[in-house]
Amino acid sequence: MTVLRLLLIPFCLSAAASLPAQEEAKPAAPLVRPAAPATRAVGATPMVRPAGGEQAGGGPAFVALREEYDAAYTDWRRQVTAIAEQGGGDYPESPDAGFYGRFRALAGDGEAYAALWCLQRLEHDPVPEPYRADRWRGEVFALITDHADDPQLMTGLVRTAMRGTRLVGEAQTVGLLRYLEGTTRNDDVVRGAMNMRASLLGRSRDAGRRAESGRVYAAMIERWPDSAEAKRAKGKIFAKNNLAVGQTAPDFVGVNVDGEELRLSDHRGKVVLIDFWGFW
Repeated sequence: MTVLRLLLIPFCLSAAASLPAQEEAKPAAPLVRPAAPATRAVGATPMVRPAGGEQAGGGPAFVALREEYDAAYTDWRRQVTAIAEQGGGDYPESPDAGFYGRFRALAGDGEAYAALWCLQRLEHDPVPEPYRADRWRGEVFALITDHADDPQLMTGLVRTAMRGTRLVGEAQTVGLLRYLEGTTRNDDVVRGAMNMRASLLGRSRDAGRRAESGRVYAAMIERWPDSAEAKRAKGKIFAKNNLAVGQTAPDFVGVNVDGEELRLSDHRGKVVLIDFWGFW
């Protein structure tokens, strides 16, 4: 009997792969897709974050500094976009480095949101790199301990968890997320932390940790069965159990370009190529 197999071919936007080799990477300048595909000068296009991507909150001094930073950042984005549209060139430095010391001073005065802002840009910290992990670990622990009832701040910490993994490792980041789950009383924050923890565990090379990821997802489904996080968790569990290489492809029904119903099982026994694609 011929068994239909599922072949996944990811479709991705490959502008990054077409960039010329970098002779000298600029600090804190990750890659983004430029607006024009013309030949560009050596140097990566800086990363530009979408507007409104950070947590609101904080005291008057922080709000005022954030408004000043946002204006500088918006102007920088315009410059980067204009240079990219012209084919590339020498990009200006992000304002993050220039503002870091001022936000760090506010954090030293007890402004929690300034501390979060700095944690998200720790590459600009003057502390030697080997000690940045200690700073990240200590400040995250302190923010959770002192501000667990601030859901906006805690959500920001959850979003910062992936950066922490690169600094302190998977195990300690997972431990901090678990501590956050047990400290805050906000269900939205708990679900976000559990979802991030399960995601980190699921990427582990250790089979036991990957199994723990499934248990975390299952706990989310049981506790909040109708939540968006539970829906995503069900998808993760389904993918883990049904989309392994070599398994029979799960059946599905769709509509072809002519508007006719298409069922995968109708093609069993034939060679079928399924191309999942999209714009991200």
